[in-house]
Amino acid sequence: MLAIETTQAVLDSLNAEDFQAALPEGKIHWLDASRNVVAHANIKFILSYAPRAKSMMWGSDIAQYKAAGVPMLARPPREPGHREDVSLEDAVRAAAQAATSSGAQYLYRASAGPNSLFLAVFDFSIGAAALPSLEKRVAGARNFVLQKLTELVIYCAVPRPSESLLFMDAAAAFRQQSEHVVREHAIGADVRSVASRMDVWAQQLDKCRAVVLDDMNQAIARFESTWRASSS
Repeated sequence: MLAIETTQAVLDSLNAEDFQAALPEGKIHWLDASRNVVAHANIKFILSYAPRAKSMMWGSDIAQYKAAGVPMLARPPREPGHREDVSLEDAVRAAAQAATSSGAQYLYRASAGPNSLFLAVFDFSIGAAALPSLEKRVAGARNFVLQKLTELVIYCAVPRPSESLLFMDAAAAFRQQSEHVVREHAIGADVRSVASRMDVWAQQLDKCRAVVLDDMNQAIARFESTWRASSS
C-alpha cells in the first residue's frame, strides 16, 4: 500500500520545501527554497482531514471542489461522505487504500493550515515545468473563497452543531490558497485577510449571529467587487 513517507523521502531528496497546487487543473508543483520547480505531477483529490473536529470528508462530497471541477477519486462504496471521531491514522489509511486502488504512483499529504488534504499522485516527473497560469489560479482562488463564504452564510442562518469548527476549517483552507496557490498575486493578501476574519467570526457567531452574517455578506460583496471574474 502506498505510504506518505515514501513520497516525502523522494521530495526530500530533491530538496523540495514547498508546493503549489492548482486543484481544478489537477496539477501540483514542488518547489525548492529558491522557488524553483524541482518536480511536478498530475493529482486527484482524495479526502480532507480536520484534526480539530476529528473529521474527514471525501472530495466527492465537498461542494466547492465539485463545482470547481477538481479531479478526484471516487468515494469507496458503502463509505460515508463525512465521518467524525476519526483519527489522523484512520484518515491516512483510508486515503492510502483509495490511492493504491486507483493505481497512483504516490500518496501526498498537503497541509492546509491545521488540516490535511490527501492527494493521489500520477505521472510524477523530476525537473522544471511551467506553473499553471496565474490568471487561472487567481480565478480558482476567487471562486473558491466566494463559494465557501456563501455556503457558510446560508448554512449558519440558524444555529448548527460544531459550526465554529467549519469556520476554522474554512480559514485554514483559505490560508492554503493564499500560500500555495496565489502567493505571488495581490489576491493572496485579501484571501489571508478573509481567513483572519473567519477566526473572529467563529468566536462571535453564538453571541451576535445577525451581525456576523451581515459582516460576511459585506465581505462577499467587497471581495467579489475587487476581484471580478475578468480580473487577473
